[in-house]
Formats: sequence, C-alpha cells, structure tokens
Amino acid sequence: MKKHHFLIISLPAQGHINPTLQLAKILARAGARCTFVTSVHGFRKMNNLPSIDGLFYASISDGHDDGRPKEMYFGDYLNDFKRVGSENLKNLLHKFTDDGYPVTCLVYTILFTWVAEVAREYHAQSAFLAIQCATAFAIYYNLFTTNNGIYSSTTEIEPSFPIKLPELPLISRDDIPTFLLQSDSASSFMIPVMREHIKILESDSNPRVLINTFDALEEKSLKILEKIGVCSIGPLIPSAFCDGNDVNDKSFGCELFDKSENYSQWLDLKAEGSVVYVSFGSLAVLKEEQKEEILKGLLESERPFLWVIRSSNEDDKIKNENYGLNGKGMIVPWCSQMEIFFHKSIGCFVSHCGWNSKE
Repeated sequence: MKKHHFLIISLPAQGHINPTLQLAKILARAGARCTFVTSVHGFRKMNNLPSIDGLFYASISDGHDDGRPKEMYFGDYLNDFKRVGSENLKNLLHKFTDDGYPVTCLVYTILFTWVAEVAREYHAQSAFLAIQCATAFAIYYNLFTTNNGIYSSTTEIEPSFPIKLPELPLISRDDIPTFLLQSDSASSFMIPVMREHIKILESDSNPRVLINTFDALEEKSLKILEKIGVCSIGPLIPSAFCDGNDVNDKSFGCELFDKSENYSQWLDLKAEGSVVYVSFGSLAVLKEEQKEEILKGLLESERPFLWVIRSSNEDDKIKNENYGLNGKGMIVPWCSQMEIFFHKSIGCFVSHCGWNSKE
C-alpha cells in the first residue's frame, strides 16, 4: 500500500505553528511521512524542533526572506506570499516527486487558500485545518456561503444586527470579529480571504475540513458543519497533556522567541492557584496607556502575577521589572505556555482569546 506523504504549511506565527506542528507530529507517529513547511524567515526563527521518524521540515520563500517590513500592510504581505510562495510550493512538490516521495495531501490553514488551488493543479488531495473553534467557523461559513450568505457578495455592505444563523443564538455586533466590520480597515483583507475559503470548499465535490476541537466541547457547532465534511481532531496539544500516548511529548517543539529562564523558580515560590498569568499572544502590541491600566488592575488585585509583554519598543518602561511592581509580579518577554498552564501556582489566565492559547 502506498505510504501517505502529508505536507502541512503554516503561517510563520506562533499561534499557527503550534497546532500545525502538533498535527505533523501525530501523523508522523502514526506511520505517515509528513513535511512541515513555513516561510524561509519563519523557519530560521524556529528552534528546538522535534526529531521524530517520518517528520521532515522544509521552507519556501514568501518574497521576504529577511522578514516582513514592519510598516508593510499585512494584506500586501499575504498577496506576496501567494504570488511567490505558490510558485515555490509547486517547485517543492515536484522535487518530492522526483525524489520518490510524492505528496498525497496538502494541509493548509486560514490565510492560505491558494494552497488548495496548488493541490488541485498537482492532482493531490487537500484539507483545510481550521485553527479556530468550530463555533467561529460555523459563523463564518453561514456568513460567507454562496447560498444567501450575508458576505457572499463582493459588494461590501455591513449587515444589520442582530444576525440570525441556523442553530445558533442571535449574534450581535459585539459578538463577531472586528474584521467583519467595515470600520476595521486594518483587517479589511480578511473579508475577501474568508469569502475565498468558503467558495473553494463549496466548489470541492469532497471538501475536507479539520477543526482543532473535540465533539464533547462543540457538539452543536460541529453538527451544523456536517455538510462540508468536517472532522474534529483536537485538542492539538502535546500528548503528555492530552491522550498520554507519549509522556515525553510535553511541548509543541518550537518557540519562535527566546524564553526567560527565571520565571519557573519564581512560580515555585507561590501558593497553589494564586498566580494570575497574563498574555496577549505573540503578535499583539498594546499601547502604553493600555499596559499602564492593566498594570494598575493587576496591582490592585493584590494577587501575584506573571505577565508576558512582547513589544517592539525597547524603552518600554512597563517591561522594567522594577517599575511599580513592588515585588508583586513578574514581567517577562516570553515563556513556555504549556509549562505555565500546568504549573500548580497558576490560578487564572488573562488572554486575548486566541483559541490556540486556551485549549
């Protein structure tokens, strides 16, 4: 029987790499050949990659091998990735075929709709890996479906609220992501991206959608999505914290940022369930006023806290551990989140609501 070769491609962002790399590890352990792919610049930043039989790594150029310029609009970057990356992905697929390891299935995440088109051209199967919750995807599907979806038309008209969708509660303006609102110009690129996602799935006679969730958590939302071939495969977290099949699998296996080394000892000294852990993901950069207000709230809570602050501003006074903390908290540039979640001292998590932060 022909051995399957999966190619999983991910945006070079921590919240995308964590679930996609975990899926790659699972497939390799199951006996398949799996190649994890991201951009050249993203691959350079990845460290401590897991070494597993059957798991391989590759990179393709997105046109910005030294990193996306900070001032570059993200929508323009995605267009470059599609234009440059699609050609380089085709070259990579042909190389695998020439080497005797043809790819049988390409797995792609949100923002990479063009991968499905490459797969069709290559006569390979493709699967969309939804790294958000099933409920969010059910909302997107109903909003963008060509069957009377509010956003199915290219005419950019903001809907009236509340919105009624099948099997779901009424959705208010505050319930939907801001990128669906015309007032959010910074994320306006997402509307055509989501429209293209749904169009591609609807045009496929046998669509495959993998969702990082599990049935007991989102049974109703998964039921709504049955018609497009949805399969729940989550939670995509290290095996030691999930099924226990590999007790040594205690991390995703890749950190794009160098973590601090001193927070573990600090946590060990705190009472069980007493520490507030604060993290707004790897991409968000808060304004100085926002950070100062959050700091005030944390100090007034009179609870010890560990706060991850990623900022491009090296003179950020909040990042100075001596700034107004009075020994009550600790601020670090990055940490191993799985290690944090399973530390006995952590009692509360303040998050930006990223699905891959809270599984």
